[in-house]
Amino acid sequence: MALTLPPLRERNGDILLLSQYFLRRFQRGQAERRKTFSKEALDYLLSYEWPGNIRELRNVVERAVILSDDRDILPKHLPSEIVDMKGKSQGFELKDLIIPEQGLPLEEIEREVIKKALSMTEGNLSKAARLLSVSRDTLRYRIGKLGILI
Repeated sequence: MALTLPPLRERNGDILLLSQYFLRRFQRGQAERRKTFSKEALDYLLSYEWPGNIRELRNVVERAVILSDDRDILPKHLPSEIVDMKGKSQGFELKDLIIPEQGLPLEEIEREVIKKALSMTEGNLSKAARLLSVSRDTLRYRIGKLGILI
């Protein structure tokens, strides 16, 4: 019997619990210098997509514990990909898509969606592929086929 576990990004409540667990785990034997996450750092952790799931979260917490000299773990102790993504738009909507009466080629819509994903990720193909739920190779193929300049 296989156990299917949704990705961490779909289990926001688990992010907080796992972060606290890893924080305690990496501070064993340091009772006098217990660290805690600042509210801002927790906000960043909760808003991140966690493509690497629990293993990535574990590594981020371990790194933050090592980098933090203070009692609080602050956003500056988190990797830049987590901090940089929070301030960015969390998505885009296609509700304003207007299809003229003469029609609109599906390739044109695909081209615009890919360009928007690349813009949101500052040209990072791996991140754009994750946004579009395709493999990096598929995205590269579509970019070439549609003639999108990176």
